[in-house]
Amino acid sequence: MRTSWKTLSVLATLLLAVGCGGDDTASDDTAGGDETAGGEHGEHGHGHHHGGEHHPEHAHQMSAAQTTFHDVFAPIWHAEPSDERTAQACGQLDELARLAAAAAESTTEGVEAPEAADAQIPADMAAAFDTLRSEGCAGEAPDADAVHANLSAIHDVFHRSMERWQALHAE
Repeated sequence: MRTSWKTLSVLATLLLAVGCGGDDTASDDTAGGDETAGGEHGEHGHGHHHGGEHHPEHAHQMSAAQTTFHDVFAPIWHAEPSDERTAQACGQLDELARLAAAAAESTTEGVEAPEAADAQIPADMAAAFDTLRSEGCAGEAPDADAVHANLSAIHDVFHRSMERWQALHAE
């Protein structure tokens, strides 16, 4: 079964890379924040910096912690790569890392025996933030390209967390 999860994970990542994207519209659907309604991830686009169209079927329920992280991370992720975006990401690094850790930990909350891949999500998120800190935001002049690459890695881990939460917790 482990091979099947790896295959599904790779397929889901590829589908996200192709299908994720669109306009920058938003709604107030994420305001609920309760554990089961959490919010929808399909209410906004993914900025044209990684292309694609907005697809309503690309909607996800999220845990409250995932919704909180999303609400802080989304404006940075969806902004065009720029010096301002780099400054925002590096300036909010500690808060983002704290919220991301809680979001990743929420993936398997209440699950008695999570799959190894699911249990790995918090470590993967921590590693992505460690790399952002050391490669993108280190020194007096942050590296915008490294920041963008690491924000992309964080985004990918967040999507894994969100999708697995939905698979494990959605009714």
